Amino acid sequence: MFGKPEWFRDKKVGWGLVPVSWQGWAYATGWGAAIAGPFAMLLARSDGTSMSYRLASAGVWLAVASAGFLWDVRQIKRARQLPVVAKKEPVLYIGDDDAKGVSTKNLDLQLRR
Repeated sequence: MFGKPEWFRDKKVGWGLVPVSWQGWAYATGWGAAIAGPFAMLLARSDGTSMSYRLASAGVWLAVASAGFLWDVRQIKRARQLPVVAKKEPVLYIGDDDAKGVSTKNLDLQLRR
């Protein structure tokens, strides 16, 4: 996912997202340029290829790039729907230095005897 959920809000009508920050607008503009730029260049080629070949290659590019964009929008929408979990503060225990400890991903645990 390239965009962050806080850059967007859900559309009121239909499916999709609406930018609410400058980062969201930059994201949308970047995707638009990344899709439309190569599409226009593939259509405007003048290397002697036939028009049907240029249309086919531009169509393939449009389909693949649009699928990537829709996948990214779907990922952002899913991240927006996840519940916000309160961040747990780690518990600090000050005790004997000779106690054996166990480390986990989020906490360091010690056994008190």
